[in-house]
Amino acid sequence: MIPSEWKLSAPAKKTFNIASQFGRVRPSAQLALVTVVFFALAVAGIILTRETGRVAWIWLPNAALLAIVLTAPPSRIIQLMIAAYAGNLAANLFVGDTLSNALVLSALNTLEVSICVLVLKRLCPRIDLSRPIDLLIFALVTGGLATATVGSIASLYLQQTVGTEFWPVFINWYGADALGMLIVAPFLLVGIPLDQKKAERDSLLSLQSLGSLLLCVGITSAVFVQSSYPFLFVVMLPLALTAFTTGVSATALATLSIAALSIGFTIHGTGPFALMQADLSVKVITLQIFLVSCVLFGLCTAAVVTQQRRLQAELIRLTEVAQQANAAKSEFLSTVNHELRTPLTSIRGAIGLLAGGAGGSLPEKAQNLLKISKLNCERLLILVNDILEIEKIESGKYTADTKKTKIRKSLEDAVLLSSIYMPDKEISLSLIDRTPNCEVKIDEDRFKQAILNLISNAIKFSPAQSAVELCTMPGSDNTIRISVKDQGPGIPDDFADKVFQKFEQAEKGSTRKVTGTGLGLSITKALIELMDGTIGFRRNKKVGTEFFIDLPTAMPPEHADLDKRLVFLAIGQDNVSESMALATDKGWVVDLTTSLSGLEILLKEQSYDAVIVSQRFVVDPTLSDIFDRHGATAQSEPLVVADTQLESFLAKNGAQIEQGPIRMPVSN
Repeated sequence: MIPSEWKLSAPAKKTFNIASQFGRVRPSAQLALVTVVFFALAVAGIILTRETGRVAWIWLPNAALLAIVLTAPPSRIIQLMIAAYAGNLAANLFVGDTLSNALVLSALNTLEVSICVLVLKRLCPRIDLSRPIDLLIFALVTGGLATATVGSIASLYLQQTVGTEFWPVFINWYGADALGMLIVAPFLLVGIPLDQKKAERDSLLSLQSLGSLLLCVGITSAVFVQSSYPFLFVVMLPLALTAFTTGVSATALATLSIAALSIGFTIHGTGPFALMQADLSVKVITLQIFLVSCVLFGLCTAAVVTQQRRLQAELIRLTEVAQQANAAKSEFLSTVNHELRTPLTSIRGAIGLLAGGAGGSLPEKAQNLLKISKLNCERLLILVNDILEIEKIESGKYTADTKKTKIRKSLEDAVLLSSIYMPDKEISLSLIDRTPNCEVKIDEDRFKQAILNLISNAIKFSPAQSAVELCTMPGSDNTIRISVKDQGPGIPDDFADKVFQKFEQAEKGSTRKVTGTGLGLSITKALIELMDGTIGFRRNKKVGTEFFIDLPTAMPPEHADLDKRLVFLAIGQDNVSESMALATDKGWVVDLTTSLSGLEILLKEQSYDAVIVSQRFVVDPTLSDIFDRHGATAQSEPLVVADTQLESFLAKNGAQIEQGPIRMPVSN
């Protein structure tokens, strides 16, 4: 269980502390009470501790007023300050000050509190002294800025009007006011959020806290009741114990107790300061320095320890929340896997059978409905598979079984498999390989999945009847670069930093043109990094985007011999992988395209010795039209060879083709 008082939370709107209880008094009674309290504290401070100087050893009224004002509603602050000024004025007149001095000194006390309130409200709107940064700001403002500024003004005034020396008055004023601010105000201000009131009170009244406080009182009394030994340092030991074992509330009470006892015994003439052979003013300053040291040491230590405990408690709480969330996620993924993916797979299979005529012929409207159903099933399956995939990656269950292999085969498979993706868009896919026989250490399945993700993404975002190119080229520092280029709209500037983040899409909402989960690129990045590769993208100036993958190679990739070049024209159902491998082994640079439009693009951009055509394209009249257009503009026309005649072509004409292109009729 986490102690409630250690829970890290935003400051509560309402706090339970001594100063805040003043707000429960009726407004009219508040002003009278402030006047009376300020008057009583001021008179007591002056009469009980003032000697020949103009100020007391410790000035309590300003500290009490500051605590009350900081916890009061903004609309009441000015009224409270006026009431306090009246009480201060009455106190100064009561102890015999002239009217002019009483007016000015009372105004200076009001100014001191005003500076504290303005600066603290600005820097710490809801001050919490259990936070080290708030405590530091409070100490600098109340014990430094405000008291030093007003102390300087007061010393100059008394020097001009009464004839006192500047520095003695300044030291006494500053020391008394700063001591009061640092000892009394924290005790009054230490807040207990209302929802934690019982837990905090229980902690404060625990045996450990009470024991620490009693130890502070006992040791302080023992040190100051005698005047034979200067055991002042011993007081720090129980104070440190209180700070480390309790909290800011108990430590503030402990420092207040130490201050009351030390001042009382010193006034009585006993304690370590009685051993000093010095004037009373020097003893007062030394006592003030000792008490300020106790306050700063005790409160700062308690604040740091409290904050550390709260952070530890918050860490424990967040760990518990994370464990609960992880358990819920595991249950959700199990449900997705068993209750969604399995039925969806069966539904898609059944719809595919119906669309294929297994249930008999269907009307055209029924066929269209089946087509829509199948597409939506596939979309849902992609979403389910992506969610399960990203969970495996994040949980560390994803591993790569890497081995040294030629990358060409995986690239060919990816292009041929992608040729049947979104056929209605008529996207032409091309493989342009400039690193023949390059070997890399990859997991073939994972690598192929990454390339398929990039190609399918390029197809989705490309306009109809455009081209997507998969290219390889030697990279820098023994790497190979595989890139996928599309002719889509490109990546917006404000989306560039989110491209590889999960569930991020450039277009959001129900009106987006391209559907997807926003997980594909995130999965791809994780897959490539599993194989020690890197992935990035480059936005083209005119149109489109190029995603590229850099993979390390054992040796620098060989540059392609562009004097022997073939291009294969085939689609996914064509079994041309063995043919392309045969041509590559014979020393040919082999490119691949999946459409006649892609072939025409390649013929414009590249120079080939021959075009190897699969059987489905041999009789296509569009093929002749392409070569007619190409022949009218090109200096040389490549041969056109059916893939069934490839072995004969390579065996009979390879040597001659190295010397120049040989024209042959289309074989079938």
